[in-house]
Amino acid sequence: MLACDAGAKPASQATAAASATGVAPAPSATPDWAGTQTAGPVGSLPLPTGSDGNWHLVEILAGGDTLLLQYVPEATSQEARNQLSNRMAFYDVATGALRDFRQLNPGEQIGSHGSDDEFVVWTEIPIVDMSHRGWRMYAWDMSSQDVWEVAADSGVWLGSDRPHDPDVALDKGRVAYVALSRNATGLPRYDLRLADLHQRTTETLIVSEETAQHWLTTPALSGQTLVWIDEWPGMSEQRPTILRMMDVSTRESRALVSGDNVRQYPRVDRGWVVVSVDGNMQVINAATAEVESSWSATPAAASISVSFSDKVVAWAEEESGMAMAFRIASGRVVELGGPLVGETQIKNGRLYWVRSTLHNTARATAYLEWVELLPQG
Repeated sequence: MLACDAGAKPASQATAAASATGVAPAPSATPDWAGTQTAGPVGSLPLPTGSDGNWHLVEILAGGDTLLLQYVPEATSQEARNQLSNRMAFYDVATGALRDFRQLNPGEQIGSHGSDDEFVVWTEIPIVDMSHRGWRMYAWDMSSQDVWEVAADSGVWLGSDRPHDPDVALDKGRVAYVALSRNATGLPRYDLRLADLHQRTTETLIVSEETAQHWLTTPALSGQTLVWIDEWPGMSEQRPTILRMMDVSTRESRALVSGDNVRQYPRVDRGWVVVSVDGNMQVINAATAEVESSWSATPAAASISVSFSDKVVAWAEEESGMAMAFRIASGRVVELGGPLVGETQIKNGRLYWVRSTLHNTARATAYLEWVELLPQG
């Protein structure tokens, strides 16, 4: 289950790698950030294809030279799908070679995930019947090659609305996540926890009120700044949804934004917090709690990424599925590419997204596309 195979590729993987060397489509037009062509060239790379399924991007590693992918075999029914195993592999962008990394349990898939300069973390969650089964979170140390289980949830039952993924957020070797537990009297609660991958320790930062109606969800972490969503499903008239922020070093926390339409999956990078509220995206100064920028957008869940150094926010639009970007220096919203973009990633001065052709072909063809983020004022 935890083996990392650095050996030769199986024949099926060699075929998949060879199919990825086809000609990529013409890349999207170079985006216009500020009225002039100030962004770098856009690149496009076809992801490998398989004989009985599709490869999906998990994480971009090594400055874009290596991709961590998940292979999802095709199935004719949910029952058949539960008998099949997804697998993870590394993809060498230069050579098209695939190298096995890990095989998942039958009927499971990769959930939330993240990477920094040292570690990759991911969760393994059920594909179907998610309300009855738990999850496991793993970490991979890129230096030592160690893989270990960081946390697990065997399935605290809260009914059909029970979250099935801890929504991991990784930064500088620490992982923030939400887990379900029970108090001494057996009542369910949500714990917001922080795991230190260097020390392999875990602490609980905050717990919810002991009721199934109080949720802590979708944390984001950058340095000592932790943000998350505090919500009471079905009780919005009495208890509005709140975006909260904590200084992890002092454990002091405060509310940043509250209202009925504060959406899940905020993001934070150094001094910026990004959140979707009432059909608008907002960039909030973490020190002053002031809104520095705001624009109309409706991001798909978990699709937002932000880079303080590049002064850019990226996301996939919920309805159109297009990859979008907002450059703080120019105040412009730019359509980058798509459709059928699931998420965006900003790594090493590049903004990445995956464009799929699943809507018009028998089998999906996916392309990793990117734009260079040249410095802006």
